[in-house]
Amino acid sequence: MRSLSSNVNSYSRMLIMTADKDKPYSGLPNLIEPKQERSRARMDALLKAGKHLFSIREYEDVTVADIAVEAGCAVGTVYGRFQNKEALFLAIVHDLLKPAEGHMESLLAILNEGTSPREVAGTMIRMLVAFFRNAEGILGAALRRSSTNPESWTPLREAGGRTAMLVLVAMARALRTEPEAVELRVLFAMQMVYGTLINALLNRPGPIQLADPRLEDELIKAMCSYLEI
Repeated sequence: MRSLSSNVNSYSRMLIMTADKDKPYSGLPNLIEPKQERSRARMDALLKAGKHLFSIREYEDVTVADIAVEAGCAVGTVYGRFQNKEALFLAIVHDLLKPAEGHMESLLAILNEGTSPREVAGTMIRMLVAFFRNAEGILGAALRRSSTNPESWTPLREAGGRTAMLVLVAMARALRTEPEAVELRVLFAMQMVYGTLINALLNRPGPIQLADPRLEDELIKAMCSYLEI
C-alpha cells in the first residue's frame, strides 16, 4: 500500500489548488453561474481573493471592497455574482468541499478487499488532517460564524457525515463484515476524530496542535485502539 500513501500525499497538496481550478460552478449557493471564459476567470479571481482574505483575517474584518481590490475588480462586479459577503463566503466553503470530497471518495474506493482496517483508518485520517491544515483559515471562520449563522458550518457538517459513511463502508469491507455490525463504533470513532480536529482548529490545545507532524500518527493509533484493529 505504499502507492496508496503516496496518493494521499499528492492529493493533500492538490486540495486547495484544485478548488481554484477545473470548475463548473454548479452547486455553489447564491451564485450567478458564469457562462463565458472571461466571466469564469473573474469568478476564479473573486473566490481566490475571498479565500485568501478570509484565511488571514477575521470574517468581520473583511469587506466586499477588500475582496474587490484583492481580485482586481470593481465592487459592483462582486455584487453582480453574489448577493452579499455571506453568499460569497458560503460559495468559498462549498468550493473547498467539492474536490476534497471527491478525493476522499476516490481514495476509499481504490481500497480493495485485501486492505487492512489500519490502512483504511490511516488513509482517511491523513486525508482529513491534510484538508484541515490546507483550509485552516476558512474552516476556522466557518466555525466561528456558525454561532450566529449555522448555515456557515452546515455544508461542512453534512460533508463530514457523508465522509463518515464512506469510511464505514470501507472499514466494514476491510473487516469482512456488514456495515450494520460495526456502524456505531466506526461512526463514534469518526466523531472522536472530527472532535479532535475541530478542537485543534479552534483552541490550539497541547500537547499536539494541528500543525504538529505527529497528529496523524496519534489519531491513527487512537482510532485503531478504540476499534481494536
